[in-house]
Amino acid sequence: METENKFSLKNLTPALLLIFFSSIYLGYMYFRPAESVQQLAVLFSPEHTFQENIEALDTLDARLVRIGYWDNLLIVDFGKEIPVSDIQLPSALLLLDAIATGSCFFTKT
Repeated sequence: METENKFSLKNLTPALLLIFFSSIYLGYMYFRPAESVQQLAVLFSPEHTFQENIEALDTLDARLVRIGYWDNLLIVDFGKEIPVSDIQLPSALLLLDAIATGSCFFTKT
């Protein structure tokens, strides 16, 4: 009796899904900010202008440190450590770790 080994995507689907979701989770863990931060990378919606993003940061008394590869990615400094849960920016899409994001998405100055 001969058994046939046929390649089937159905057999690989669980492994591919595991790799996909594990990669997303590891990426999230790498870029996730700490519980309290002094500097933070903020990714704003591309629909907002740079001036609107700066005005949103002024409501938190945050100082712009530098601009990222895109105009809507900003590193900001709060002057003291504050809990990330206290940061309320409705126009922000993501709050990211400033050091990890700074090494990946910023041009050399």
